[in-house]
Amino acid sequence: MTRVVACALALLLAAEPAAAGPLSELIFAPGAEAGAVPELSYAHERRMPEGLPEDAALPKPVSDEVLTLARTGGEAPRRALMRQGPGEAAPAPVSEFPLSGPDPVLLFFLESTARNMAALTGGSPFYIRNRIREALGQADLGTEVMAGDRPARQVVLHPFAADPHRASMGAFGELALVLVLEAGAEPPRFLSLSADTAVAEGGYHESLTLMAEDG
Repeated sequence: MTRVVACALALLLAAEPAAAGPLSELIFAPGAEAGAVPELSYAHERRMPEGLPEDAALPKPVSDEVLTLARTGGEAPRRALMRQGPGEAAPAPVSEFPLSGPDPVLLFFLESTARNMAALTGGSPFYIRNRIREALGQADLGTEVMAGDRPARQVVLHPFAADPHRASMGAFGELALVLVLEAGAEPPRFLSLSADTAVAEGGYHESLTLMAEDG
């Protein structure tokens, strides 16, 4: 990941939601990740809207990529986020984060969503980040669901449903963010995160899905 994106992730890490609701208190609580940090891998997928022009500045589709979160060694351990695409011999570093703070996988997902939406709509990534943070701050803990054989909680957010600039956002005005957390896990563990525009063939989709753990 470029230094620019890593810096944006750091801004998300430092920023607090505009309001502190039940969800934000859980996932942004200082020290929430300070305990044991298992190595977790997520399958990363991104599908782009159809009919986009050839433009190197636009985000690209992603398939069969794995995002891995692991604890580093040494006297001052941190959490390292790495990505590995198909055919790549070794994972490439994304960024490192302190043990205390929000889940880096969540931060990666939120920043990717904000940057990609900005690139596709011409909107401000700062404005988009702020609206997403506000939606997180106002959210409750969602509904109880089963994610495979695991009890979980599913939170569905529509950050731009009442936005005064929604008309200029195209399909992203109906963006839905779906966060699925393992019920009762300490620290909070995301089973999946997804971002989708209005349900229609050829829309934007990005997801991170927890892969089966060895053993």
